[in-house]
Amino acid sequence: MLNNVVGPYKFAAVFVAILAYFPFVGFVPNMDLQPLFYVSALLFLSLFFLKLKVDLYFIVLLSMSLFSITLQFVFWEENADFKYFVTYLMTLFAIFFFYVCLKDSGHVFLSSSVILTSFFVYTSVGAVQLFYPDFLASAVTRSVDATFSYAETGRGVRSLTGEPSSLGKMFSLLNALYVLHLVWHKKVVKPSKLLVISFSFLLMSTLISRSAYAVIVHFFLIMILWFLISRKSFFVFSVIGSVILFSAFAAVLSFLDELRDIRIANIIWLLINEPQAILSQGAMRRVLNVPITFNNLAHFGWAGAGNSQEVFFASLWTPLGRLDYLGHSRNIGGFVEFALRFGIFSVPAFILYFWLLIRSLNVRSSFSGTDIRIGWYFGAAILLLSFQDSSPALPLALLLIVGAARVNNDILNKSFQRI
Repeated sequence: MLNNVVGPYKFAAVFVAILAYFPFVGFVPNMDLQPLFYVSALLFLSLFFLKLKVDLYFIVLLSMSLFSITLQFVFWEENADFKYFVTYLMTLFAIFFFYVCLKDSGHVFLSSSVILTSFFVYTSVGAVQLFYPDFLASAVTRSVDATFSYAETGRGVRSLTGEPSSLGKMFSLLNALYVLHLVWHKKVVKPSKLLVISFSFLLMSTLISRSAYAVIVHFFLIMILWFLISRKSFFVFSVIGSVILFSAFAAVLSFLDELRDIRIANIIWLLINEPQAILSQGAMRRVLNVPITFNNLAHFGWAGAGNSQEVFFASLWTPLGRLDYLGHSRNIGGFVEFALRFGIFSVPAFILYFWLLIRSLNVRSSFSGTDIRIGWYFGAAILLLSFQDSSPALPLALLLIVGAARVNNDILNKSFQRI
């Protein structure tokens, strides 16, 4: 493909990759996720479309997904809004773009220099915002005043994203993409080094984003990675960590009333004394996004909510009690949002999504001389970082699922060096 266009192709690919890694940066008002990546990706495909190759099965699944959601929009949508519809078109377009381009531009989109440079930029901007909250605040279209509210409430900073939780997700995605980069490029890295790098991503998320939900998800993914690549050290850490955690928990319980001003201590107090009160925490809507989404779908019916502006009182049973909330035609996002918006018409899109997910689960690699199915880590990361919440069109989340599916097909069929 690149025999005659190596220079222009690589330059264009680098430009598109930069926009993919900074999807919130832009100037279009009233949009968290800026369209700059999608516009540049469309121009990229227009310039090089004659060189692109893709398998028929993927095209069939993608075409069925596009046709089905378009059918719902044209014939069932009562509040037609093209801007709303384009969001979901962009999701399918991004999947197509990464699928057809990664074969020859994986060295760009999954480059360690791009991943680590992005990590450095997000970290640096976030670190400065801890002291000067308005630093580069205008680089994203969210209100500048919001940055001061984050600082005043101790919620952390947003860096070059929409909010602290989005920044925490970006750190998790960059970590997962770095692991994918190692597998894709057959890099030789010791498990201990990979764990140090992963915990560095987690540390910055903890110190800068301060999103409890994002940190917990990130830590859980690192534990899965650790279990897969070095089980002996994982079990040693688990035993020692459990003792330390139990001791710390006991200490917190001893001074619980005095520490009520600290958020984590307050949450522990609520869990012990008023567990149902935990449901009033904003983060619980994010944790319960998937069941809430399908609960809302039951209200709107089999054709989906579409762009309905209806607001209704809803309740959901949880192990902690009943969650009462105001239902809408969307909740916290994630790919699961396709189900709520398009109902039964989203089935082809979910077939495409889970086809890619299943392919990623089969990825194998070798760490410390032991062959492991690293795909289990990719699968968990994909579900938690793209299906569970955030915008369904988030480029890096889609890059992760497509990249993990493509590495199994295009790389592991070749000879593979030990990592």
